Amino acid sequence: MIFGIGAGTLMAVTSALVPWLRRATFSPTSGLAIETHDPQAIFAAELLEETTATGQIPGSVPPNVDDDELVGAARVLAADAAVTSLLSAHGPLADCEWHLYLYDSDADRLLPIFEPEDPDSSEGWMIGQGATGMAYLRREFVLVQGAEASDSTYGLSPEQQARYADLYAVAAMPIQNNAGDVIAVVSAATRNASTELTTEAGFQDLVARALGIGRVLIDLLRWFDDGVE
Repeated sequence: MIFGIGAGTLMAVTSALVPWLRRATFSPTSGLAIETHDPQAIFAAELLEETTATGQIPGSVPPNVDDDELVGAARVLAADAAVTSLLSAHGPLADCEWHLYLYDSDADRLLPIFEPEDPDSSEGWMIGQGATGMAYLRREFVLVQGAEASDSTYGLSPEQQARYADLYAVAAMPIQNNAGDVIAVVSAATRNASTELTTEAGFQDLVARALGIGRVLIDLLRWFDDGVE
């Protein structure tokens, strides 16, 4: 099932973003673990570790770290907390496993980001492959359920078909800027046949998370622009 997102749906779920983003930014349970190798993030993690150990902000920072690096580190810390919260299993889609994908031009595929380095984590998707790759290619929401969630319908390799054989449903939402450019894809997958992922409530939940993550990528991290003046 593939269909676009109407403006009415976007307006209907916008109100859900405010409490989510507030909790994502400030909740003490969100976690501030840094899973990226970005130098600014590494510095931020070291700063956080020192602050936690001493109970106070360090009196000085390394001489080779300027204000821009500090701001960049703070942005990564806040973004990690926000995205971790938005990708957590709660609400109508508490039964789902979540992933956020960005296109990597070197690998020529969508790769997962903001998640632990785990040998069992997603290996990413080629453009047009799986619900995730299809959502990116067609710039539309994609919902797949039943046998098509793990068979060859969406280009899964034999190895992938075996890996995802027990999935009941997968949904992927393209994340767009205000100009309509796709900058990322968020996906949810479940093995639960009673899931709300295939319902209107599940769809609105996924849209709200996608909108929130989009603002983190554009406004907080500034990895992308809105494409409009």
